[in-house]
Amino acid sequence: MAMWLISVPAWGTRYIALATRLTLPSLAAALARTALPHLVVIHTDDAAAFGPYPSGLNVEFREPSDAAGYAKYYLAHQEVVASSRKGEFVSLLPGDCVVSVEFFVACERRFAQGKKAVATLGNRTLSSTRPPIGAAARALMDWSLDNLHPISWENIWGSGKTMLPSIVYFMDAQSIVMHSFNYGIVAFAHDGRDMTFKFTHDHDLPGRFTRAEVHVVTDADELAIVECSGAAKPFPIQDVTFGVQDVADWARAQANSEWNRYFFAQPFVLWGEDSGISRVPVAQILATLDALQDETPAQIDERSMRGLRRKIANNERRGARYSLEEIEDGIAYHVLEAREQGRK
Repeated sequence: MAMWLISVPAWGTRYIALATRLTLPSLAAALARTALPHLVVIHTDDAAAFGPYPSGLNVEFREPSDAAGYAKYYLAHQEVVASSRKGEFVSLLPGDCVVSVEFFVACERRFAQGKKAVATLGNRTLSSTRPPIGAAARALMDWSLDNLHPISWENIWGSGKTMLPSIVYFMDAQSIVMHSFNYGIVAFAHDGRDMTFKFTHDHDLPGRFTRAEVHVVTDADELAIVECSGAAKPFPIQDVTFGVQDVADWARAQANSEWNRYFFAQPFVLWGEDSGISRVPVAQILATLDALQDETPAQIDERSMRGLRRKIANNERRGARYSLEEIEDGIAYHVLEAREQGRK
């Protein structure tokens, strides 16, 4: 039977507060638009802390795994996927997000057209300002652009200094266009195939589908999702504005699958009309990344040194000081790590 099975991991005081204040109310508003039944599965260490959740929301609490760090998050998603059945629609969401009111019906529309999965991602915003609940996609997207997190500001092409360019924003007077290596599968229609995946929904889960089966959201009027983070969330930046080589180096080490490169090539127009501002730099980034696929040992060493210089600069900006011996040890480790990656 068709139904929605929705995974929302949320543990710890902060994330439970965000889930109860933002995520669950937005899910309730969006689920009210669909005729399908649903079950929201919440992996948490404190079910009692959720208190009364929105009327009409069907919730099941489960214990999270004992894994440390981010593994606990993706293991919760994996457990829900493993328990899903053929014919169900499955949605994998973080516990600190808000979805637009048409989120589920927009996914259902794509499934009716023959798509098996929907891929998108959300702008990171400041959790100190409450997003609109039950808002249409365009209104939620506009709100997110007005409340971008400092992390997102550092990912703007031409001015940002991020060391984590998984997302790059291109802006001019006509448009704001986003490109990202890490689109997540936020919903899929279970057709009975093996849906086992090892890491996160934006890592190897896309590989369970063909490109023709995945709808990539590139229109801010279709559906929207935003992530809500505290202002103090740390992020590494470098001393200079990031450019083509920085993005390609990062992607070669962190987001180098065919799916990553395919996703990055898709322009997501967040505001205005696509003026083409991203076409040349994106083509240059992808061409540079392609050239890094067959590196000589000397080129691998050179890339590793670029990465090490960025890390040292970021750590020193935060107050760290290094001896010559520590730097030499770092060089040896970085070169070895890059050479191991170069063999993959």
